[in-house]
Amino acid sequence: MVSAAKPAFVFVHGAWHNSGSWQFVAPALESHGYCARTLDLPGAGKYAEPPQSYLRRPLRIEMFTREHSPSANITQQQRTSAVISLIEDVAEQTDQKVILVAHSLGGITASAVAETIPDHLLTVVYLAAFMLPPGMTALEQIRHESMATAGVLPYFLLTRKKCKPSESIRAHRMPPMRASCARRSLQISATKSTHGRSRGFTAMSRSVCF
Repeated sequence: MVSAAKPAFVFVHGAWHNSGSWQFVAPALESHGYCARTLDLPGAGKYAEPPQSYLRRPLRIEMFTREHSPSANITQQQRTSAVISLIEDVAEQTDQKVILVAHSLGGITASAVAETIPDHLLTVVYLAAFMLPPGMTALEQIRHESMATAGVLPYFLLTRKKCKPSESIRAHRMPPMRASCARRSLQISATKSTHGRSRGFTAMSRSVCF
């Protein structure tokens, strides 16, 4: 049973993911009386539209790698609006402020949401997520010299000239032992609104976990 006295959680997935990223987290929180909500961002999960060439058989790799992705037309404003709508619904249902949790590229959406409706949020948690300075894009941050040793996957930086049609990126689950080690290594590296203010964000609590 959800407790009205406890804050609610809203989770935002990262690039190439969907709400299933939180399939174990959300139920665990709900079992302890928290309201926990997830969503598929526009262009992801149930809203994803594959290129037409992907649906044809036999699959022609050359055509597939050159077709414009329907998801490329999704704007950041659409993603931001989707999360704001969910947060407003949750806040109305629970009469509580929301803890917004974002993973990976979802951090960009979380920041946009926090700047738009700060009064609806208790805090923002960046779980190995992008927390960009105002005006900087994700690609600019990835290419920044400070990211040289960050271990960002080179796939983020691939161009059509560098990517051969025969190359593929396979999504996979992390082995249990490796996942266990990753969980133990997670730690809060920055907390409170001072981190946000230094980057030009509104003065509200933000936590960054790596």
